Amino acid sequence: MDKLTLRNVAHQDIALYRTVMVKERIDIRDDYKCQYIGAFLGTELVGFVGFRLIGKAMRMKTDYVISQHRGKGVYRKLFMQREIATSEYPIHTAFSTPMSLPMFLKAGYKIMSERNGINFVKKYEKL
Repeated sequence: MDKLTLRNVAHQDIALYRTVMVKERIDIRDDYKCQYIGAFLGTELVGFVGFRLIGKAMRMKTDYVISQHRGKGVYRKLFMQREIATSEYPIHTAFSTPMSLPMFLKAGYKIMSERNGINFVKKYEKL
């Protein structure tokens, strides 16, 4: 098995997964201001995390791991890489599903509100 590598990916590469993501009810929008970090096994993109920088804040956007690669630590590695890549931004926010909420809480995020099972989480970094 190839080693997992992480690197920046372009929006058009993420858009290729739109059909699969829509079937899984995952919202992906054409937000060209988003940046993405991808996880690759060899040349295959197996997951990605998105974020948008707004002033002093980083807003996490669409995260996705291909179903056959879930449960193998891919998302955890992507999540942590995004945290490192955006560490100079003192405010981090996201909308979290119940599945990913434990990772946010472990990383120091606090639940600010909840609606229909989706939590708005926030973390302040001391710079």
